[in-house]
Amino acid sequence: MSSLPVRTALRAAVEAEAAPWAVFDLSDYVSLDDCLGEIDSQAVLIQYVASDENPVSIAGGNLHGWSEDSTAVLHLVVPIGFESSPVVIKGDEIREALRGTRLTSEITIRAIAPFTDFSGLGLYGVAWKGWSSNVFINRRDCG
Repeated sequence: MSSLPVRTALRAAVEAEAAPWAVFDLSDYVSLDDCLGEIDSQAVLIQYVASDENPVSIAGGNLHGWSEDSTAVLHLVVPIGFESSPVVIKGDEIREALRGTRLTSEITIRAIAPFTDFSGLGLYGVAWKGWSSNVFINRRDCG
């Protein structure tokens, strides 16, 4: 799971770019059904997938910091029956606004993949259609 600074920065950035779509952190729910029960139209779900941390040397001489590499998945969900083109357009808008973005002085979105409905959660039961995108984030803590 990503650190709190990464989670906070990513959620704020996604909320800013996804507006007026609602944004939900899947960590706040026991199940996907619990989350989808709160959604009445289109939304973005954030799922924190993996993270690791490695020591890095900073300017040599026993000065060490840490590099956190995190992966999150953004899911765009809409009720079944919506046309795909507005969702694809919204996904591209979010992706293009976030990729390569420095969220804070320590946190950068290294890459964000185009949204696809092939992988990830796909169809959410019979009521929802979903698209997913992997987000790759780096946090440098200079110690």
